[in-house]
Amino acid sequence: MEILKMDLDIRDFEKVADIVSKRCGAVLNILKIKPAGVTVRSTARGYHIYLEVEGEYTSFDLSFLQMALGSDYKREVFNYMRFKDSLSKDWNVMFSKKMDANGTILSQEKDEPELSSRLWAKIRERVGC
Repeated sequence: MEILKMDLDIRDFEKVADIVSKRCGAVLNILKIKPAGVTVRSTARGYHIYLEVEGEYTSFDLSFLQMALGSDYKREVFNYMRFKDSLSKDWNVMFSKKMDANGTILSQEKDEPELSSRLWAKIRERVGC
């Protein structure tokens, strides 16, 4: 089991759910990857999506899948730079808090169980599981 960690800086959850579920319908079906669950957390700029998928994947696979499913492309390019010479998956982090230089919290994740359920239903509909 792996967790795909996607950062979408879009405040409109319906748009986020539409992007992620449609891309899951294409990408996961083409690659025959089975989703196992999803967690949505809101941030100051949008949402963090944690999508559980069955199987084991390389760092390259994870970064590619995250980008293909709609994660911020800059995040995934930086992730690629972090792991390209390493076998570790320590590079794949989502910060639950973002602070400025003075320690003031700029953004903090907030669990969104109802949005997680809604997105999971949309993904299951698209992927057919």
